[in-house]
Amino acid sequence: MGYGSITSLHFPSAYPLNSVCDQTLKAKSANQKTYLTFDILKLAQSHSVQITEVAKGGFNAMYKVGDLPNDIVLSTSNFKVTLNSEMKMPITNAATDQGYKIDFTVLDCGGNLTATKGKMSSPGFPKKASASVTCVWIVTVPLKVKGSKALPSTAVLQINGTQLKGQTKSNYIEIYDGPSVRSALVNTSTMTSEKATFESRGQSIIVKYVNGKGQTGFPFEISYSTHDCTADEVCHNGICLHDDWRCDDIDQCGDSTDEQNCDTGLVTKKTLGWSIFGGMLATVVLIVVMTIVYIKYKQRKNNYGRLETINT
Repeated sequence: MGYGSITSLHFPSAYPLNSVCDQTLKAKSANQKTYLTFDILKLAQSHSVQITEVAKGGFNAMYKVGDLPNDIVLSTSNFKVTLNSEMKMPITNAATDQGYKIDFTVLDCGGNLTATKGKMSSPGFPKKASASVTCVWIVTVPLKVKGSKALPSTAVLQINGTQLKGQTKSNYIEIYDGPSVRSALVNTSTMTSEKATFESRGQSIIVKYVNGKGQTGFPFEISYSTHDCTADEVCHNGICLHDDWRCDDIDQCGDSTDEQNCDTGLVTKKTLGWSIFGGMLATVVLIVVMTIVYIKYKQRKNNYGRLETINT
């Protein structure tokens, strides 16, 4: 396994102005895939970073000023990173910035999954992995297009939670709810049943499997499918509104769409919980009061009986 970081010239100081700098990475086996994640990308306006697979017709993407790009799985470990800081007329900015830092890992398995459904598994499944391996799958399900409008879709993982019991610090699975390892890390310790499921927040999800050197890895297989959201299942900000988000007093849409219209006969989970607790408490109090009344009634009846005997 190979891993490391690729940085722009002079990083972390400013990269040179009016230049084109190429860096090429080539592992021992060009057939192995490579996983890339941007750690830093700070460019001046009009400058760009381009990632190109050396093989003809391979991956080719350009990145400019903006948010950090999504993670990438290249189909090869032979690729080039090009930083272009050429000055263009008319000159509006004669400055540069910090540049880039891209972390890379040469993979033993993994890839990009873009179909509506599919599977990913440990090497040699159902047998245990005996070699040191690192695998990354980036699942990106397609959007549902209805007329001229595209509705959001989510990836739904089907996981046999019993297969994850063998995880250790050096032999584990990580699931990220989004298109990058900067996305939220999913808590897999709660996935204990044979038919555990997890639905992503957006279109993408990342599954990473690591089996450390000298370890015997646990075998696993994870399936995924696509949930096409309807027009009634969309938050105002455009993401898919999960059914279990509604009226639970938690803003999971990010714009409070899931917490609207909750006072029209709908009972929130929190309100329902307090209602059940209040009902149980009232029942206990009623039982205690009735018991006390009954005991006092019996005591009075016995006292009356003793008085009648004395009077006779």
